[in-house]
Amino acid sequence: MCANTDCVGVMVLLLQLQFGQTKPIDFICDPEVRRRMDVTEVLEPLMTHCLDQLPSAVLRPCIRINMVAWKQTSFQQKQAFVRDSLDVLFGSLGNVKESSTASCQTVILKMLERSVKNHLLIVEHLERQISTPTPERSCAAHKTDSLAETVRFYRQLLRGPVELLMEDLTHMCTTHT
Repeated sequence: MCANTDCVGVMVLLLQLQFGQTKPIDFICDPEVRRRMDVTEVLEPLMTHCLDQLPSAVLRPCIRINMVAWKQTSFQQKQAFVRDSLDVLFGSLGNVKESSTASCQTVILKMLERSVKNHLLIVEHLERQISTPTPERSCAAHKTDSLAETVRFYRQLLRGPVELLMEDLTHMCTTHT
């Protein structure tokens, strides 16, 4: 058995090795790659060793989607919505991580922040050279000071807007081998 922070550190290393070579096209075309990049399932058992109360609140942007409106929205606007959602979460996680003094929380926040950054880089890589404003959101952002709620929110972001954005790109997969 290992100490809590030792186990968390080993998981960080394994995740870095596993996802270091993921290409955007693999992320788009292979749902298994997207599932493996979802660190939330790995983080949940690790969080049992941490305090849930964060030192400051994480901003959770609204990610509620009206499917009728989503289907009528341009790819660039969808991408801007996902990119901006990931960017807000990324910035907020960085601020909370800096104020955290609990080593277990800090390690988990770093893992979460790194995962959000990886997803953000992939979404940005897809971006066409067109500047597109983010579409209006149908709800307001919320704050949480719970580590568990933050991880659950990230899972919802990945399985909702990110997954829907990837569905719009499946046409690219016919040429991918």
